[in-house]
Amino acid sequence: MIKKTDKTQNGSRGGVFREMVCGDRVILRGDGGAVIYGCVRILRYGERRLCFATRGRCISLTGRGLVCTAFSAGCVTVGGVIDALCFCERDCNGVCRAVAEEGSL
Repeated sequence: MIKKTDKTQNGSRGGVFREMVCGDRVILRGDGGAVIYGCVRILRYGERRLCFATRGRCISLTGRGLVCTAFSAGCVTVGGVIDALCFCERDCNGVCRAVAEEGSL
């Protein structure tokens, strides 16, 4: 009989599945939109810039016609044309250094 454990082969608990569910991930779709997993709060919301807080960092999207089409259980779906994606430090509070260099959006 095989004994079941909750550890993966490398000794971590939860493995890849836990990382996919709990970690922050961005999937860029072919239609110009994106899906962001791990989002806990929307920091900035505008037609040209969206910024989201995750557990470990902030994720900022810039583009044209940006809109959140869905927000639920830590997952955000974004529509519009995305020109840039920026991963910021968690304490940026929606003011990404890379975006600030381009000017206020």
